[in-house]
Amino acid sequence: VPYFLVVGEIIEEARRLGIASAGRGSGAASIVAYALGITQVDPIRHRLRFERFLHPQRKDLPDIDIDLCWQGREALIDHVYQRYGTSRTAMICTRQVLQVRSALREAARAHGVAPLEIDRLSRRLPHRLDGSISAFLHNDPILASLPLSETVKKTLLTDAEWLRGRPHHRSIHPGGICIADRSITGIVGIERAQRGIPITQLDMYSIEHTGLIKIDLLGNRCISELGAARDLIQKNGRETFDIDGIPEDCPQTAALIREGRTLGCFQLESPAMRALLIQMQAQNANDVIQSVALIRPGPSAGGLKESYCRRVRGEEPAKPPHPALESLLADQQGLLLYEENVMEVIATILQISLAQADVIRRQMIQAVQSGNQETREKLGEGFVTGAIGNGYGVRESQQLWEHLFSFARYSFNKSHAASYGLLAWRSAWIKAHYPAEFMCALFRHHAGMYPFSAFVAEARRLGVTLRLPCIHRSQQNFTMETDNSIRLPLSIIHGSRRESVRRVLSARPFKSPEDLIRRTRLPLSELEDWILLGALDDFGVPRPQLIWRTVTRHSQERKNSSAVTSDDLPGFSDTGPELVDFTPTRKIREEIRLLGAAISAHPMSLFRHEVQQQHCIAMNDLRRWIGKTVRVAGIRLASRQHPTKTGLMGFITLEDEEAMCEITCFSRLWAQAKKVLLERPEVIVVTGRVDVRMDVLSIIATKIAPLTNVRATG
Repeated sequence: VPYFLVVGEIIEEARRLGIASAGRGSGAASIVAYALGITQVDPIRHRLRFERFLHPQRKDLPDIDIDLCWQGREALIDHVYQRYGTSRTAMICTRQVLQVRSALREAARAHGVAPLEIDRLSRRLPHRLDGSISAFLHNDPILASLPLSETVKKTLLTDAEWLRGRPHHRSIHPGGICIADRSITGIVGIERAQRGIPITQLDMYSIEHTGLIKIDLLGNRCISELGAARDLIQKNGRETFDIDGIPEDCPQTAALIREGRTLGCFQLESPAMRALLIQMQAQNANDVIQSVALIRPGPSAGGLKESYCRRVRGEEPAKPPHPALESLLADQQGLLLYEENVMEVIATILQISLAQADVIRRQMIQAVQSGNQETREKLGEGFVTGAIGNGYGVRESQQLWEHLFSFARYSFNKSHAASYGLLAWRSAWIKAHYPAEFMCALFRHHAGMYPFSAFVAEARRLGVTLRLPCIHRSQQNFTMETDNSIRLPLSIIHGSRRESVRRVLSARPFKSPEDLIRRTRLPLSELEDWILLGALDDFGVPRPQLIWRTVTRHSQERKNSSAVTSDDLPGFSDTGPELVDFTPTRKIREEIRLLGAAISAHPMSLFRHEVQQQHCIAMNDLRRWIGKTVRVAGIRLASRQHPTKTGLMGFITLEDEEAMCEITCFSRLWAQAKKVLLERPEVIVVTGRVDVRMDVLSIIATKIAPLTNVRATG
């Protein structure tokens, strides 16, 4: 009870400070946590099982994870220290272990090898290595070139392998904090971090043995985005907007999700997730929650994801593993999706409590992780015996156990899925109803798998206007203007110094370019970039002419730095020669160079003529070409590779002026495709067959090349 009350008080303080928050994890199954506003998922409506969180038979202590706006997290942690006292409060430490490369470097240092020499060798190692370091570096030419005897080299690699995975130093846990009812130094060893705050000398795995329960206060950019979107919606003159009041059923949101238009939405923007949402025909928040569980590596690798989608689409009967589980799994297409399902099935078949069933579930997980065959067989015998005693047949009991045990290997916590799934649904709801506010909040807290340019293109598809940075209109961050457009900040311009932005914001408005130069003293190179981008277009002077006036002014100031006091000195206010403004193409090029994205038009517009000459198909028109070989051209947004029995295969997300498309490269083509990607071409041309699976379009590539190469060879 004190734990819940303390967490509830922290959440109440977060509300008072205007810091958005959301509880997640197994604690979402608690009705008390929901009533106190710690979590946002109704555990009764979503049938979350409290026993997954807490019950008398559970030996370890549960905790509650709180996601917070990343910008307000430090303020809330400061409140906890002030509210409960630094003598009773401490952050939890975490132990950093030596990884493959660092283990080799530490071993080399002990053997007296120069850092420059070993760095060349350590960079040859992958960040994650399945085999031994010695086996990986066998016959490596750099290893052979080290001025060491073979015996010393062998010892060095053996020592590196011994060091691998061992603790190296302590650091602060990303969010774990403990609060005691007395001086915390009487419970656990404490030390001071570099920034002065007390931290425990025990990590999160050991701290619970002292009786302390950690509270996780974690920064989450999605929470920040939702909070920023809420503030923007309210600021724009609309009625008070409550994120918790977002309905869990909405046709407009369902359409956006079902069509895979979820770029920028929390948990829903990856190519695999967007494809899954289309395939499963997601309709509401509950479907999104199920997608969060289905997208996990285990269900995907085990075929559960495909089976679920086929059942939703009526291509496979929604038959449960046993008729006795029909009502239990009715809203899950008869499939096991969650850890809680394991508990429920065990409790149903053996006719025991959910608490007892959770103990068995935990034992199953331990048996899987340890590979203990004896424990597995013992658990299986107990389940089958109990099922037979309750009237089930021997064969069906054995089959049910095998099905249950195989699923338990990759099951996912429903409470956690519900917490993240609800956040994802709310993110999509705001995008569907308030696209401008959504995009502005996203730009402010951008983090994800796609570059800034991808979200600029998405804003364009949503009909949201973006406006270039402006010395008079830009603020510290992305802002909404009265016409519902989004103004970019000056700080986003590559090479802009924080001090330069501060000077402009504090000194404006400016009567002329010369007034700006005199009162801000911005470096010439920085000011030229701002002019080239259009940040000084407010003066109504063509950009080339502004460049001329700026260079002239800076030249005069260098000669007469002590004498310059007026805006009207000869040569300073002179408009200079009549110079023609830059072409739209030049302006777009400057935007790409200085912002990493084209704001005035899509960057593919620069290549429109060449793309048409190559007879490329527009990506939003691919559905007409299913089963046929086509050629498309686009900009790479993301790429990833996946191991198969025949080698690595890859996936590329391409974008043209109108839409995105997923490109599949089988292993025979992926090696060539990776070489093309390493060249970082502006535009990639792909030839391949248009494929569709459960309404998801993709192109099975047969050829991939930069547009420049295609132009040259025809």
